[in-house]
Amino acid sequence: MLMQVWRHKQGEQLLETPPQRSQTPVQQQQLGGKLMRYITAWETINCRDFIQKGFYLIFKDNNSQERLQQTIAQCPFQGNQTEMQAYKAMLQEELQEGIIEEIPKEQVKWWNPTFLVPKPSGEWRKILDASLLNEEIQPLHFQMNGVEQVRYLLIPNDWAVTLDLKSAFHHLTVYPPHRAYLAFEVDNHHYQYRAMPFGCKHSPIFFTQALTLLLTEIRKRTDIRIINYSDDLLLLHQDKNWLFYQTQHIINTLEQFGWTIALNKCQLTPKQEIDFLGWTWNMTEMNIFMTKDRRHQLIDQVKQFIKNTQRHKIIKIKETAALIGRLNFLRTQFREASLYLMLLDSAKTRAVKTQGWTGMMISPLEALKELYWWIKKIAENKKQQIQDPIPQATVVTDASPQGWGATLELDSGEVLVAHGAWLSYQIHWTSNRKELQAIHLGIIAFARVCRELQITNLLVRSDNSTAVFDLRRLRATDTLAPAVKEIYLTCQHLNIKIITQHVPGKINIIADALSRLCRSGDYHLHPSFLDQIRMIWNIQPTLDLFASSTTKLLPRYVTVNTKDLQAQWIDAFSNTWTNEILLVHPPIPILSRVISYLNNEMTFAIVIAPWWPGQPWFTSLMNQSSRYLILGQSSQCLIKGLSMENPKSFLPPGKIAAFLVDQKWRKEECFQHRFQTGQDFLEELSNCSSMDRDSRLRDTTFMQ
Repeated sequence: MLMQVWRHKQGEQLLETPPQRSQTPVQQQQLGGKLMRYITAWETINCRDFIQKGFYLIFKDNNSQERLQQTIAQCPFQGNQTEMQAYKAMLQEELQEGIIEEIPKEQVKWWNPTFLVPKPSGEWRKILDASLLNEEIQPLHFQMNGVEQVRYLLIPNDWAVTLDLKSAFHHLTVYPPHRAYLAFEVDNHHYQYRAMPFGCKHSPIFFTQALTLLLTEIRKRTDIRIINYSDDLLLLHQDKNWLFYQTQHIINTLEQFGWTIALNKCQLTPKQEIDFLGWTWNMTEMNIFMTKDRRHQLIDQVKQFIKNTQRHKIIKIKETAALIGRLNFLRTQFREASLYLMLLDSAKTRAVKTQGWTGMMISPLEALKELYWWIKKIAENKKQQIQDPIPQATVVTDASPQGWGATLELDSGEVLVAHGAWLSYQIHWTSNRKELQAIHLGIIAFARVCRELQITNLLVRSDNSTAVFDLRRLRATDTLAPAVKEIYLTCQHLNIKIITQHVPGKINIIADALSRLCRSGDYHLHPSFLDQIRMIWNIQPTLDLFASSTTKLLPRYVTVNTKDLQAQWIDAFSNTWTNEILLVHPPIPILSRVISYLNNEMTFAIVIAPWWPGQPWFTSLMNQSSRYLILGQSSQCLIKGLSMENPKSFLPPGKIAAFLVDQKWRKEECFQHRFQTGQDFLEELSNCSSMDRDSRLRDTTFMQ
């Protein structure tokens, strides 16, 4: 029987698990394939088959194994005496942990190279190079959580802890028939992985699936917001003591299912400034900046690169690419990062064309200017706000062959106009270059007004998708990058932040509006279900926030179609959501952003969303809701739109639910007052008559 998190006493688990079978001392200590030894626990959440089969290779086609056999070749580990000594020590440890096993040479189906890379601590890490094997493995789409998901999950004044799983990938066993493809050789001995290794294309997918299966069950039973990136977990809550208490239960639950916690790498004391994903997150000021270690390492690396450049030293192309990658990672903090890597990146690209990726190059002296800029930026480590600013006014621009035009739309309803003709040398520019110049001139034209009205956040709309996309990323082709950089520097000088939005042209306006709405599929809630929600909760929503003229369920609605004169406004995020009773059925990819936006406004809303407890945003939505209803399967609740006539278009899988978000209620309630899961209630409800059911639903808030 599953227990409720809010009823726990000290020492209880989030999930009750049966006792494990007796194990020998060696088995208890071994880490390789450890989850398999907790199979009875996984059986309680219906995941026995996945854990039992473990990791397996999904080959590209029926001939993949035959092609591998035709090209198989031995590739023993090679290294100096120090590396060989370190390698053999790790080999012995992996044998003791049950991660690898020795096999006869005749059983090997594929040899993979192995090598060592140094850790920052000075130790070594053993790497299995499965790149050739991966060429015969099916490509699967997989997107891990990252900085964006954390940004939308955070709430001001959150408390946080982090957990780290030790040797996480090795917890999964390898499907026995496929182990021989994960073989390697050292010193005339042959080994194969019996636990899932790093290096295989699908290893992150299998690991994430295994962890998500358990996190889904945990999220159903706790109000702690959890986001995982590979083997790192971030736990969030507004109450420090409650987070500390629940963290112990979550750790106990993870261990009860076989996961090993690296306690020396965890941050178990709740903090409001914490390191995660290589960044320091401050939840009181809601900003993000580089960790101290990353900052010091990058400064040293850039300084060394500057010395090599000044001395015209020949370096590996891969070294240049690695530095570019590390600096590009900082785009989270410095959005303009790509604009200050252009010279270095161009030099690398030229070198690759002539030398190949394994070749050598000399960094050009002109790249020094960019490198000095990076030294300054990294040293300053200026904090970046986590949440996007709300636009205070809108600039709409357009460019024609003869000239440019721009309007400034103020909240008061006033519209200011600016326009001009192209100079003789500008007439021959490309349309994309002219559109960027129109945006630049528009911002300059309205700079004085913005300064007088203290407008620092502008929404810029253009019908040129290239200009909008380049400005949003602050990255462009070599021909357009100078114009993008010019706009960035102007905005920086004027202390203005811009958010860009594409305004569809006359030809593609309908298609574009549909495509934006269809990021979750072009569908909407069946009107009869909205009628039931209104009747049960006795609530009359006043504004349909994510709709179109064909999908709206209320007379008043917000759309993405800029030509829809009946809509209250264009783009839900360009206005506040207060003073309305909202109907919110957003595209699935922006659900995290919507939930974050709801949290920052005193809103009252009915949110329609999939019942997906495994998603990081689910706990946030539950925490903001005073009650909810599971409406049924998506095929019963949703109506497909015009763009879903294609047979390959599918509705979101699973059930659809309605959540009542009342921020006023939430501000007044104590955070310890949490939801019941509603499962027992729903089972009881299914046995009621329809009249009794309506009565029960009206009277129930699912709160203790």
